[in-house]
Amino acid sequence: MEFLIEAIDLRKRYGEVIALDGASLRVRRGVTALVGPNGAGKTTLIEGVLGLRRLDGGRVYLFGEEVRGELSSRIAKRIGVVLEGFSLMDTLTVVENLELAARLAGLRPSLRQILNALDKVGAKELARRLYGKLSTGQRRRVDIASALLGEPELLILDEPEAGLDPGARVELVALFEGLARGDGVSVLFSTHDLSIASRAWEAAVIVRGRVVEQGPPLEIARKYGGTWRVRARFSDGGEKVVEVGDLRDLPRVLEGLADAVFINVESPDMFNAFRKLAGYV
Repeated sequence: MEFLIEAIDLRKRYGEVIALDGASLRVRRGVTALVGPNGAGKTTLIEGVLGLRRLDGGRVYLFGEEVRGELSSRIAKRIGVVLEGFSLMDTLTVVENLELAARLAGLRPSLRQILNALDKVGAKELARRLYGKLSTGQRRRVDIASALLGEPELLILDEPEAGLDPGARVELVALFEGLARGDGVSVLFSTHDLSIASRAWEAAVIVRGRVVEQGPPLEIARKYGGTWRVRARFSDGGEKVVEVGDLRDLPRVLEGLADAVFINVESPDMFNAFRKLAGYV
């Protein structure tokens, strides 16, 4: 099975508004970011894949099996979900919240299993604290732990970085990578934050209801005009910036800067690529 998710030519219209205009998305094992501006169709695409939003057209395959409408319990139990706006109960402790969430999902996890889910997201020490007293970043980790109680193969999150500070956003992507590498849980998350999308293993750029490009973030950045930048500083205080279009030219450029006292090599970034893909330039 090559793809965990294969969505083909998805279409959805709300009156005169076109939310999905033939969007196609393929998700492999690992960490995938669905990145696009607000209103691009990210949430509609995710809800369509999960059978939470009725689509006007297209096909959806999950784990190699075509699905139509609401997911069967057999497929649903292989997926953990945290949708935008998801929140547990402020007046319950973290453990009480996870026990309740599990029961509502038809699960009966032991305390050990709940603590194990919290441990996977680095939140075990929060077990006895009130959910309402946690920071936004701590809440997000607990929310993710609730989605892991059923031991899913795939975790899907809609804009999980909302409300987090920059440091917490970086930690969130590191958490996703840890789940993928250490626990074998693949992650698909939507975002409009290019800084965290660029840290995913793959990125799918959605613009006006269509996925216009998908692949490793660095490859997307290089393909759409991104360049490597070599910044050099010299002993006399002078600085020099050299742009390198082909990485194979980098050794030659570095050799020419042998007398520099400081050299920093910057890779192509997703920002310039996104601006081009979105038609901003």
